[in-house]
Amino acid sequence: MNKKRKTRIIFIFFLLLGLLMGIIIYKNKKKPIIAHNESVYKEYIKSIDSLLAYDKDKAREKIEVFYKTVLEKQDTLWLAYVYNYKAEIKQGSALFYLNKARVYAQKINDSILMGKIDYKIGNLYNSGNKYVISLEYYLNADKIFFNKEHLNGLGHVNNMLGSVYFSVNEYHKASVYYNKAEKYFKQIKDTLGEAISLTNKSRVLLKTNKYDLARKDLLKALSVFENLADTTKIIHTLLFLGDTEHNDRNSKLSLFYTDRAYEMALKSKDTLLEKHILLHYGQIYERYDYDKAIQFYEKGIKEGKEEMIDLDSFKNLAILWIQKNEYKKAYKYMERYYQLSDSIKGFEVRSKMEELQWKNELQQQHFENQLLKKESEINKQNYKNRFIIYTILTIFIISVIGLLYFNKVKSSRIIKLENNNLLTKIEFEKELKELREKEFKEELAAKARELNGINIQLLAKNQFFKEVRHILEKSTEYENIEIMAKELWLQLDKLDNQEQDWEQFKEVFEKIHPTFFETISKEAPALTKTEMRICAYIKINMDNSEIATLLNIGHRSLITIRSRIRKKLNLERDKSLECFIKSW
Repeated sequence: MNKKRKTRIIFIFFLLLGLLMGIIIYKNKKKPIIAHNESVYKEYIKSIDSLLAYDKDKAREKIEVFYKTVLEKQDTLWLAYVYNYKAEIKQGSALFYLNKARVYAQKINDSILMGKIDYKIGNLYNSGNKYVISLEYYLNADKIFFNKEHLNGLGHVNNMLGSVYFSVNEYHKASVYYNKAEKYFKQIKDTLGEAISLTNKSRVLLKTNKYDLARKDLLKALSVFENLADTTKIIHTLLFLGDTEHNDRNSKLSLFYTDRAYEMALKSKDTLLEKHILLHYGQIYERYDYDKAIQFYEKGIKEGKEEMIDLDSFKNLAILWIQKNEYKKAYKYMERYYQLSDSIKGFEVRSKMEELQWKNELQQQHFENQLLKKESEINKQNYKNRFIIYTILTIFIISVIGLLYFNKVKSSRIIKLENNNLLTKIEFEKELKELREKEFKEELAAKARELNGINIQLLAKNQFFKEVRHILEKSTEYENIEIMAKELWLQLDKLDNQEQDWEQFKEVFEKIHPTFFETISKEAPALTKTEMRICAYIKINMDNSEIATLLNIGHRSLITIRSRIRKKLNLERDKSLECFIKSW
């Protein structure tokens, strides 16, 4: 009783100790963020992303099917992604679908998706020259990607932030963001992203008259775009190279690059780019052919898309008309230039952009301070937890050592007693086993004798039948015994019934080999009753002549039946039928 009590106390102590350690570890364990249905949608989204890059028509078809399926299921996560994709194929309603996607992304708390949506909304406002609103969305996406360490997203967002500041002539800030984008793309070894950053940087270098550096970056980017066969980016890069050469007074080379860009735009049937390139032709010809320059400028402005028209094109066209003393026409384009210039580069726009920039930087600083504070608190808590755990472990180790020491003496005594009991048990079990084996052998021998007795009876009976039939066959030669022969044949047919003898044999056989018939039925269900009987006779070592006599059949008939058994058992030629059957 005393021993049981001590064991219970020790068990309760270690149980409480384990629970205490478990609670400490659980409290300090970070809860993982589980992605909703990630295993289901990941591959589907990947395929759509690939199609959007290379085959927009197929992507559009797949997105429409995706959209219908998701509306039926009303899966929040899928709705967030499907509206995001709908914005790609429904340009006129892109903002509507992106706002819907953002709502669902917030519901499922998918920060990365929210960052991507904000980036796309920023692109929409940026293309409409609404730089303040676009800057707000870009900064929000930048904050999300920074917190999640999403380097690819950071690269793209910083490229667009640089473009916003470039559009309002903030070249230093634009350069800072372009350099950051290039750094992020280099870290993830994204050559395409890096090439885009180089192209954007060259625009700043061009504005600051660093033509050699701009030319070097553009040629490097052009090589990447040509390897990727990205026609649109090749055209833009060729136009930037043309601008670089134009500003560096290399008119022929400038015209060469612009011609290449125009040819590619015609081949790709990109009408918007075609019209935009006309403005670049106007810029080239304004130095030595005013009429041709005016023709290109006016056609590009008239037929081109407004967001693709460079602001300086209006100013340059106005100056050309002044040179030709057409002041009314010059006034129209100069007025348009100042209207757009004020809307893009006005004081109010700059102030709002500065405000957003400072607000974002203050939020970022506040976030970093909070992060440092949390890290400090976590470190302190971890130190306390480690101290508690080490203390508990020390007590635990000392307790275990003490327990082992006190149990050592008891264990040695118990082992001795157990060894003695074990030896006695082994001897008893050995004797019991020998008795059982002896009993089993005697029983087996008795059954075998009984089985052999039945077989001998059967053999004698069948031999008797053969002899009687032989006599009867001869008796037909005598006319006076014909009636007697018929009666005797009738009696023999009644007696020639092996079924009762077989059932008696089977009953004894199953006592010796209880699973034989069950096994043979599973291995070869197609075997007939006679074939199963032959298998049973083979099992008890009967030879072919004995089996033929017992079944009252000829030797050749038995060989034929054995052949059929081999086929049904799928036995190869080199394998023995006897060995196979005896293995059951």
